[in-house]
Amino acid sequence: MFYRNFESTFYKWVNESLSKELPECIEGFSFNLIENFGDFSIELVGTASFDEDDQDWACDEIFEPNRRAISIPEKYSGLQWEICLDNMQTLLIDYMKSNEKGALVLQRAEGIGIGFVDGDLIVVKKP
Repeated sequence: MFYRNFESTFYKWVNESLSKELPECIEGFSFNLIENFGDFSIELVGTASFDEDDQDWACDEIFEPNRRAISIPEKYSGLQWEICLDNMQTLLIDYMKSNEKGALVLQRAEGIGIGFVDGDLIVVKKP
């Protein structure tokens, strides 16, 4: 039950984040995970570039939603960053396969990545 609550929160957040007019020059979206004293959160940014061979594309931010980040409950993230990354990657992939409004926006991007801010980025969608 708790998982469903967070999944719904995530879906709603992404849908709301991508519902307003976006810059036409967005090439990619990055879902950045942040660990702060054992608590995890996820943020979304749009980027002006995408390059699978250069992870710095995720730093080329040109868009951020009104609510840039949301907290990930411990019951969903687990206590270890690896579990959090696995759970959030699975949730993002499931979301991208849906017919949600935000998922349709993400599907048109050149690339989508997820990862910790100071770590490697996992590309979950590429050209």
